[in-house]
Amino acid sequence: MSLELQAQDSPNALILNLKGRLDSVTCSELENRLMEHVNQAEQAIILDFSALDYIASAGLRIILMAVKRAKQKNTTF
Repeated sequence: MSLELQAQDSPNALILNLKGRLDSVTCSELENRLMEHVNQAEQAIILDFSALDYIASAGLRIILMAVKRAKQKNTTF
């Protein structure tokens, strides 16, 4: 199974919906796309994991990196 990432704008935040599996195969795809959103964000970022079937430690590392980058930019994550 693959990973799908859909961006949804709301009035106060950018919501990123993740669907599928976040594992060692799909985490590089997430890293590229998530960091792109974080670097361009002008509002808060929310990750929605409700449709995520599995998350590996490699996926958690990507999320922690994104949180750290958002904090540097004073973006709420």
